[in-house]
Amino acid sequence: MHRRILTLGFLLLPSGPLGAQSDSGFAAWAGTRAVPLASPARAVRALDSAAADARLIAVGESVHDVPRFMELRFDLLQHLVRNRRATALVLESGLPEAVAVDEYVRGRRDTVDFAAHLGSGYNGPIVRRAMAWLRAWNLGEGKAHPVSVYGADISIGDGRSMLPAMDGLHAIAGTDPRVAAVLDSLRPLATRVAGQWWNAAIRNYGALTAGEKARLTTLTTDLVSASRAWRAGTAEQRAWAERFALIVQQDEVMLRNGPFSAENPRDAAMTANTRWIVDRLPSGERAVLWAHNAHVQRVAIEGGPVPPGEFPSMGQRLARELGEAYFAIGTSYGGPSLDSASAPRAGSVDAALAGVSPSSYLLPLRDASAGGALKSWLHAERPMRFEVGHLTVPLADAFDAVVHFDRVSR
Repeated sequence: MHRRILTLGFLLLPSGPLGAQSDSGFAAWAGTRAVPLASPARAVRALDSAAADARLIAVGESVHDVPRFMELRFDLLQHLVRNRRATALVLESGLPEAVAVDEYVRGRRDTVDFAAHLGSGYNGPIVRRAMAWLRAWNLGEGKAHPVSVYGADISIGDGRSMLPAMDGLHAIAGTDPRVAAVLDSLRPLATRVAGQWWNAAIRNYGALTAGEKARLTTLTTDLVSASRAWRAGTAEQRAWAERFALIVQQDEVMLRNGPFSAENPRDAAMTANTRWIVDRLPSGERAVLWAHNAHVQRVAIEGGPVPPGEFPSMGQRLARELGEAYFAIGTSYGGPSLDSASAPRAGSVDAALAGVSPSSYLLPLRDASAGGALKSWLHAERPMRFEVGHLTVPLADAFDAVVHFDRVSR
């Protein structure tokens, strides 16, 4: 979940009956499995080995915009690409806008405005280095094995709008009379509901009349039908035209049902878009996904700043669809909290991980053999740092591996 909407307030949930002794037992067990990050190459190789059978490797972050989390992602991406083990990078950013970034890394354009096409969450120096490295790879050593860049989201995090997907569809199939007619009818309403992040867009949607809301639903449905009926383009063009239309519809569903409706429409949309990307890959090729821990975890989102209940995450859906071919890596950190400068909360996942080692390390969790109290510890729900609060997660159910950093900064 994006930091702007999820920092409106939070309720810290109780950590349950898990005492210091169970934490010490976990620390002793984890200490025998931990791979120190002091040797980054060894840790990256260990991650690659653990995810050897995965078709999609997701690398999370418990807090957005943290350089150490991004460096980890970049190190793993370089290793996988150099060893011909990944050919797509998927970002928690808008799928329509990220097309320009893909054109840049593929050498089809010489410049790109990262802020405009990826949003502030992927506009930092490490992401810029990563994209420059991918471009150099694609135009050089990796020319025969290029890497593509995609967005998984409906639109970028600094603004919520149907317009980029509509523009993408128009560029491909705008000469089709049926597609053009629906786009023209939809554009005035789409312009009115566009806003900065979801809270503004939802307010704009709420200002529509009941008739206008119903018309928006009808037009987005018609747009999907029109894109599917368009047959003039190539198979690749038709696939993109339909995906753009579906993203417009995903935006309307989010506005109509709300971000905290039971189906969690944003994660449902990102699941569908990511699965579309993975299914496009040739046999044997893999994708890497960069998104928040809450999106990549293999369990539902609950606790902390979200309303009561469980909200299906993207990772939960992808794990259900891909099984062992989906590999989720979570991140954690010790030391002062970025929002309050407080130590890790007692009884939290972060506090327990901090007790394993004073240094940063990787802890593989998939197929972890444990019994008795340790097994209960690994699968018990505990608070885990999440932006300015905590979510509630059973660590070994949520992630196939976790990387713990001794401390981090913005």
